[in-house]
Amino acid sequence: IDLTNELFKLNISYHILWKAENELSTYIYAINLPGINADALQSYLATKDIYIGTAHSACSAHDDFRVLEVMGYNKETARQTIRVSFSIDNTIDDVVQLAREIQNFKEMF
Repeated sequence: IDLTNELFKLNISYHILWKAENELSTYIYAINLPGINADALQSYLATKDIYIGTAHSACSAHDDFRVLEVMGYNKETARQTIRVSFSIDNTIDDVVQLAREIQNFKEMF
């Protein structure tokens, strides 16, 4: 499952800030989407039954980007960064749908 290929096919700008692979989760991404507010995208995708995370701490204020800041990224970059996890249960169709909905969001907003 490679989300970056789907984003590239749809001409969506992105930067991989972090990517992990292991036996429990096929891929975990932190993806910066320049010009896209991650909180707004998260809300939009939830209406499509697609669930992602944002870069801020889940247990702190929305302006708490300590993990990315420690990695050297600024708050602007962090506000435009999503976290996406895929497991062995996800299909390529799930990845394609996520990329298409990111594209739809970008076109609407």
